[in-house]
Amino acid sequence: MISMNFKWLENYNLINLESTDSTNTEALNLARHSIKNNHVIVAEEQSASRGSRGKGWFTMPGNLNCSILLVNVGNIKHCSSFPFILANVLQKTLHYFAHLNNIQLDIASKWPNDILINGKKVAGILVETISVDGENYVVIGFGINVVLTPVITNAQFSPTSLANEGLYIDDKKELLNCVIANFDIEYQKWLINKDFNPIRKKWLENAYHLNECITITDGQKRISGIFKDITSIGEIVMELSNGRVISYNHGDVI
Repeated sequence: MISMNFKWLENYNLINLESTDSTNTEALNLARHSIKNNHVIVAEEQSASRGSRGKGWFTMPGNLNCSILLVNVGNIKHCSSFPFILANVLQKTLHYFAHLNNIQLDIASKWPNDILINGKKVAGILVETISVDGENYVVIGFGINVVLTPVITNAQFSPTSLANEGLYIDDKKELLNCVIANFDIEYQKWLINKDFNPIRKKWLENAYHLNECITITDGQKRISGIFKDITSIGEIVMELSNGRVISYNHGDVI
């Protein structure tokens, strides 16, 4: 059951912006000023939003652009959990709204940080970390194409929007509320012992092309194999045609 109240505001300060270059940049700037509270930053428009590996993220009016700033997260090495925590949260939230609308959607998490609906990209996640005066901060940015589909040439996966797939959400605030409420529940669980294993298991339940042949590129080279698993730090595990098992910590599934 997803809470529809705003109880999560007890743990986060909410900042609503009409426009900014990037909500992640806004969050990083707060961290540089040694802010002491978790924040959720939402912007209607972004002029310089970005995705993973330096790629752009196209924002359009009516879509959801948000960053979560977490303070005092402890050891940075544990932060590889966050893209997968948020991916699970987005999965749960979108299934919830699909159920409310009585529609069936094929929703999958694509390693390392995308959400697909019916094989098309509807959301992306970007996690960044920063250390200031001995304190570690994490910024978890995400964008969801709610009503409009960006036009992207040469995209590996065609973009889509929730509306384009038949999922209409009248109030974007309800979507934000569900995402952050669910995220806070999972984050509080994670804080207890920082155990990635249940997060990993849940993510694999909805992983795109698990146990199928995939190709990964880092922009320089491509490698193909059977997608077998993810490691305890979120690396993708592949079995090559010669039986060798390897793992990668960066790249894109294409």
